[in-house]
Amino acid sequence: MGIRILQTCLFAGTACVLAWIAAPSQATAQDAVVACHTQQQIEQLVRDKGQIMPDGCRNIWIRTVNRPTGDLCVLDISQTNGGITGAIVEATTDTQWWVRCRDLERR
Repeated sequence: MGIRILQTCLFAGTACVLAWIAAPSQATAQDAVVACHTQQQIEQLVRDKGQIMPDGCRNIWIRTVNRPTGDLCVLDISQTNGGITGAIVEATTDTQWWVRCRDLERR
């Protein structure tokens, strides 16, 4: 199981870094991606080979929707660990973001 840094992004107004857990070349069905608030956190995740989730990192789910015009992917951050923080995030921010799946491929 390899981990690689996918790309940086803007997440709820905060910069983050994404890493594939299983390092697929493209999102399929539903894949987990880890997003962290800092580069140091994602580097810690890479060093630990994904065994330890640093504070400030979370799973984001990518689901593929097949369309005649091309596959679309939804980044779903609503599937959190719950709790007060999860409830606040879901109440105050968009929890689904749509992108073309091919844009998630490493360039």
